[in-house]
Amino acid sequence: MKINQISLLVTFAFAFAFKVEADGGYTKDCQNSTIVVVNDSISMRSYCKGPSATPQCSILNLNQCYGVDGRVVIPKQGGAFQDGCLYLGCNLVNATLVCECTGKRRHHHRTCSSVNTNSLIMNDNGALKCFDSRATTPPDCVRIPTVTFDLKSEGRRLSLASQQYALFFLAIAMFLGA
Repeated sequence: MKINQISLLVTFAFAFAFKVEADGGYTKDCQNSTIVVVNDSISMRSYCKGPSATPQCSILNLNQCYGVDGRVVIPKQGGAFQDGCLYLGCNLVNATLVCECTGKRRHHHRTCSSVNTNSLIMNDNGALKCFDSRATTPPDCVRIPTVTFDLKSEGRRLSLASQQYALFFLAIAMFLGA
């Protein structure tokens, strides 16, 4: 009986230690985070507090932070999640990355998958970082356009805010239906 209690305590200690290490918490120091495509890679751009008073623009390649297990986006170092998710099917809703994923085989049915980026990504002196991958700070960082969906409603293009709300509620509906 005592061994079971000790193993349970050790399990909780490891789980707590992992949770503390995995909590990146970039949203407390970074603003205006968006999805951008750089060199055909899904990336996240954000403006983070660093050593100077002016927030610094940085771009983190999300393929270095996430992978796909089946059709679900998961934290994974060097996971190349873009191999299983459509880059024009990804958006950032607050700190939640919402993607349309097919898995490694592109002909499979599409599934909406979401992951909280704030639990993994951190601010490293003004640059985003996950695992050992630190974001770049290119001089043209601000000019790189954001990714937008081409969702249509009665022949009219939806605004980016409408698209984000639609994806958010789709993710909730899929989660509740699972």
